[in-house]
Amino acid sequence: MAEEQMEEASTAGAAATPFQLQFDKPIPFQIKMAEWNPEKDLLAMVTDDSKVVLHRFNWQRLWTISPGKCITSICWSPDGKIVALGTEDGLVLLHDVENGKMLRRIKSHDVAIVCLNWAEDELLSRVYHCLFHLLETPTISLYIM
Repeated sequence: MAEEQMEEASTAGAAATPFQLQFDKPIPFQIKMAEWNPEKDLLAMVTDDSKVVLHRFNWQRLWTISPGKCITSICWSPDGKIVALGTEDGLVLLHDVENGKMLRRIKSHDVAIVCLNWAEDELLSRVYHCLFHLLETPTISLYIM
């Protein structure tokens, strides 16, 4: 009788879960950090050896890059077209999502960039926009913290 009640409770708890496992795939590398794009259909991952791997939701690999630097932070642009990478030695690397090509390389600090964040244009981000010329559009800038 107790086993039946536990099984019913277990089944009821599983039915209430809002998430459903789509697939379960082993990966051949250790992931240090990962970030979904704004549309939640692309996943950028940084491996322990600082390679950046971009996958679609269905796990199709789009590209892999090796920046040659220790990656300490990752952030997507709001439109999902650019991935920003912060490095251990204070660089910000902007990469095109379509092909992984580096768009810009910005030296902002002498210490690790541990946090990157894209934000709507405000007074502070206008200053960053003018200093670093990060994007073609004047309404979005990248805060480097």
